[in-house]
Amino acid sequence: MKVVNQSNNIQFGSQALRFLATDAGVGAVALDLASMSIPRTVTDVKNRGPVLGAETARRELSGSTNFALTGTYGLLAGHLLSTKINKDYDIKAQKVFASSKFIDEIGKKFAKNVGAEDAVVKTFADVLGDAEVYGKKIDPEVVNTVTNLYRENIDKMCDKAAVKKLKTLAKAHITRATGSETGFKFGSTVTLDTFLDGTFNILESFKSKKVVQSFVEDGGKTFLKSLKRPV
Repeated sequence: MKVVNQSNNIQFGSQALRFLATDAGVGAVALDLASMSIPRTVTDVKNRGPVLGAETARRELSGSTNFALTGTYGLLAGHLLSTKINKDYDIKAQKVFASSKFIDEIGKKFAKNVGAEDAVVKTFADVLGDAEVYGKKIDPEVVNTVTNLYRENIDKMCDKAAVKKLKTLAKAHITRATGSETGFKFGSTVTLDTFLDGTFNILESFKSKKVVQSFVEDGGKTFLKSLKRPV
């Protein structure tokens, strides 16, 4: 008797759904194919014959292709913009996926800490301390605990394994205290995963001397404007 590993199937399904939910371009194409193109093609093949069914497929799939090309053009434009920002500020802008409000709020926190010792760590603590989970602040003790974890790993944020471990520990502490992995509001409302990823990656860019200089000159306005996605 063949045993099917249902847990792996469930995990794959969850990852696929999460991917579709967080990638608007792919989600639009998938929705168009699943709800419009394929059903109409199958219906016409069955009721009107293969020739007219093929014509339906050509007509319907042209719309899906347009969706996909729009996403491709967006990715190309984003890549070109990231390349310029990376060169200008010596950062990795392609790693930053956050809303304009999220970026602005973190920028405001960092602007107040520029010049201070451990400015990036202090900004992390300020961000975590001001974040709300369904209208409630995170317990200060948990903020201190997670901030200390971040401080211990501040020089390892280019190591994927170290970042993954830090994120796992941070999620465990925060989830245990809040009872939730969703509804995290800081500028915009996001999941805990998105909140941590956005915070880690944006703060990593704040380590650049060129970025710090931008904050000294104009409060980071020029840099933050360039960091935001043109969407």
